Amino acid sequence: SLAGACAVLDVQTRQDMLLFDIGGGSTEFIRAEAGQARDAISRPLGVVRLVETHLASDPPSDRDYAAMVNAARAHLEAVSRFWEQHGAAHPPAHLVGTAGTVTTLAATEMNLVPYDADAVNNHVMTRQSIADLRERLCAMTHEARESLPTIEEGRADLIIAGLAIVEAVMDCWNYPAMTVVDAGLLEGVWLQARSDQALRK
Repeated sequence: SLAGACAVLDVQTRQDMLLFDIGGGSTEFIRAEAGQARDAISRPLGVVRLVETHLASDPPSDRDYAAMVNAARAHLEAVSRFWEQHGAAHPPAHLVGTAGTVTTLAATEMNLVPYDADAVNNHVMTRQSIADLRERLCAMTHEARESLPTIEEGRADLIIAGLAIVEAVMDCWNYPAMTVVDAGLLEGVWLQARSDQALRK
């Protein structure tokens, strides 16, 4: 629940945050203030879709990666327009990422074996740490990424697309860092936000 996420996050972050959840076929964006969801939007921007459309080389080429970032940006512009329609003059102050893609990035950065949700919660990834991770992972072949103990089976290519989405989000809205929250805490937040939004219409 959102309450669960807020229990983990510090007071300043939960006052004004953008929660985003990268999935296989879509990414959800939730604006929350003082622990309450303001609005939510889903875009058909997912890691599977990006890999199938744009990842042609192994290791990933700069061109492939740039194409994934550019594809993500087009969706983020639509999110910005949605916020404007809902009276938001600017993006939320803090960026919070959740779900498998983001937690895998955090675990890989920390070389967290075995996975530990407590260590992942509130882990801060800066733009520089994301860029360093991109350089490291994009220099590796699919097989080499697959052998990393922090990357689950089947995620070796998806993690590259996830990085592209995270970088696009940070660049688009000028976030210097992203706080990571384990996905288990946010179950139901998306549905609740959509439900509240429907009631307000």
